[in-house]
Amino acid sequence: MTMATQAPQTGAHIISELGTMSRDNVVFTSGLKFVAGEVFAIVSGKAVKLAPTASDGSQTPAGVTYAAVDATGGDTTAAATTRLTEVIGEAITWPAAITTAQKTTAIAALKAINILVR
Repeated sequence: MTMATQAPQTGAHIISELGTMSRDNVVFTSGLKFVAGEVFAIVSGKAVKLAPTASDGSQTPAGVTYAAVDATGGDTTAAATTRLTEVIGEAITWPAAITTAQKTTAIAALKAINILVR
């Protein structure tokens, strides 16, 4: 029997938020795709993939995608969770190669912007 894997659903990672106060419209960098609940960074004013070993700003979490974002056709603006939110830790998407120490650092950085990983 073939098993199907369901992609993360819009907003399913959120425990609580202060409505639209918790979100901003964010420009996602051309050429990238994000799933709902994916932690991202901001470099030069645009969302990029979190890269914990980088030193260009992409190592610092700036928020969590609210829904899937497909920017493969060009820069794309979409709503993202950027503050005042509790999220389900198991429902958050992290980079595949992130270590436990890097994840702990990223969770602390999210907490600093009032996104609490539970």
